Amino acid sequence: LQKDSRGVTEEGDIRVSFASLLHDDGYPFDGQGGTLAHAFFPGDAEVSGDTHFDDHEIWSFRGDTSTTDLFTVAVHEFGHALGLSHSSSDPSIMRPYYQGSVGDVSSFRLALDDRLAIQQLYGMRDDRPSGGSDPDPPRLPSPPPPRPTRTSVPEFSERCEGGFDAIANVRGEVFFFKGAQFWRTARDGSLVSLKSAMIKNFWMGLPPQTNRVDAVYERKSDSRIIFFVGSQYWVFKDTQAMSGYPRPLSDWGMRRANGVLVDRVDAAFIWAHNGKTYLFSDGEFWRFDESKRGEQVTWQPDPGYPRDNGIWEGMPTHMDDVISWGEGHAYFFKDNFYWISMNSGPNQDYISPKSTSLDWL
Repeated sequence: LQKDSRGVTEEGDIRVSFASLLHDDGYPFDGQGGTLAHAFFPGDAEVSGDTHFDDHEIWSFRGDTSTTDLFTVAVHEFGHALGLSHSSSDPSIMRPYYQGSVGDVSSFRLALDDRLAIQQLYGMRDDRPSGGSDPDPPRLPSPPPPRPTRTSVPEFSERCEGGFDAIANVRGEVFFFKGAQFWRTARDGSLVSLKSAMIKNFWMGLPPQTNRVDAVYERKSDSRIIFFVGSQYWVFKDTQAMSGYPRPLSDWGMRRANGVLVDRVDAAFIWAHNGKTYLFSDGEFWRFDESKRGEQVTWQPDPGYPRDNGIWEGMPTHMDDVISWGEGHAYFFKDNFYWISMNSGPNQDYISPKSTSLDWL
């Protein structure tokens, strides 16, 4: 381990840094809470092995419930930097969620599952000293006065009671928005963090007082991300709002069956079945072909719309949001349940709802 006193880090195999929000690796942090750190698997890329810690977190040595223990998170992330994936075993330092401090660092040992995993990649040591102990163990800093052990209490009830304002599939991750915060699940279905993150700390450009969003989706034609809030919408490039926004919802040309302009979007998604964009509001929905929109700002829905949400048989008619997921099926969310509409079309037999909290959160 070499300390970089000259500001030259190109030679490092594992480069460690503390950063906040956007930090030039394509994976912005989200402020205190949410993602604590991330590391890149080993490989030939420039960032391979690099490990980044969110500088907005309150880091500590032997952290209690009000702080985050740096040693515990560092061991986990260095596991990723060396090639380890998440583990479902218990105990394991590679479990996907931060479970609190590992306790006394001087007595910490990797669990059997972690030792076997790293030995599978790098083999077993064959130069262990006689007696089975290290004659020259590293000296550790004197720890601060011990703190009482307290059980971490994650935001379980708020996260798992459902009733999300918006749900979106963005870059292969699913974001669950509720109030001024959000949670997200990774591609493997695991929560990125048990703690929520603040929307304003991740998505730059929404008004600071934004305390909820109505609908969100990622546009496939240019990978822009669309946020609907009240009678306005924003277009984001990655996590930064583009200039010229917000714009009025009237740009979309949506009128209800009675001729009244739509002033709020309840749900939005692109259906993988046909690549079309669907916007829902107050029991009706509109379809758009955004593959042909180019740089135009205003456009019109496809002919024959709006249609009644009841066309999606077996689905809730006033949903919280809809996403395409898995094999491209449409997932409808309402309260703490979700329904799956298969790719074959909206007209299907009765589909039994499943638990959002059990399957997603």
